[in-house]
Amino acid sequence: MVMLLFLLMYVFSGVILINRVQFHVPEQVGEQKMVALAEPMDEAPEVYAKKLAGELDLKGRIAYRKDGNENWIFNYNFPGTRVTVTLRPEQDSLQISSVHQERTFFTTVQQMHVLRGFRGGWPYTIWAIFYDASCLAFVLFAVTGILLWFRTRQKYPYGWIFLVIGISIPLLFSYLFLLWR
Repeated sequence: MVMLLFLLMYVFSGVILINRVQFHVPEQVGEQKMVALAEPMDEAPEVYAKKLAGELDLKGRIAYRKDGNENWIFNYNFPGTRVTVTLRPEQDSLQISSVHQERTFFTTVQQMHVLRGFRGGWPYTIWAIFYDASCLAFVLFAVTGILLWFRTRQKYPYGWIFLVIGISIPLLFSYLFLLWR
């Protein structure tokens, strides 16, 4: 029953995302600033990323990478806020770019629908476990339903009609969706 609630959340959020024109979607507001660097990065990037998060009061999922120009890029993603901190090779200053979006019903549903991955702390890990379990449940429920019918097909000879309907309706909607674009 817990998995059913999680699966219904995906159906509900999918319908809302498809009908996005009926909801107010706030604009994303961005800003950039340069900050003098107090001390250079002399430790591992993951340690420095956490240190920057503490110093700059940043929260959310942390990701980092080194680009082709030898800049270190640190990303902090939190629902409604995305901050990118760039550390140049000279290590004299930090360029901070942030994008904020007002939290509304639509943006909350959108974030729930696209949130994935195990990195970012225990809330992300719990969400990822339920996400993976719901995907497995979709497959498991379908396969066990077909197997149960197959074992009792003598008692329910018209079950194949429901099987064909159950397969054709999603295929029809997928085909219509492709034509709709």
